[in-house]
Amino acid sequence: MNHNELVGWKALTDLMKQMHVIFLKDAGKHKHVAIREEITKRILAQYAGMVTEVTSKGKSLFARMFSLIHFGGWMTLYLAVLNNEDPEPVAVLILSRAN
Repeated sequence: MNHNELVGWKALTDLMKQMHVIFLKDAGKHKHVAIREEITKRILAQYAGMVTEVTSKGKSLFARMFSLIHFGGWMTLYLAVLNNEDPEPVAVLILSRAN
């Protein structure tokens, strides 16, 4: 999420203010990645309604990766419930393969 994505956030500013950006961050990331994330977060904060960071947990890379996968799974389930959507069907995915 850098140049091309960030430029798009300047369009439709009213709509972008309704967006909530969630950064999934690895506790073991390289310092250059951390700098880039911080700059990106500052830019997005100007356009998004809210910016949140979720940092991985665990000692090994494998554990940290799955902590974020676990978080993402629960987050999508919760968002489906909040939006009165049944999270179980995957008809959209099945239809896209048929085309």
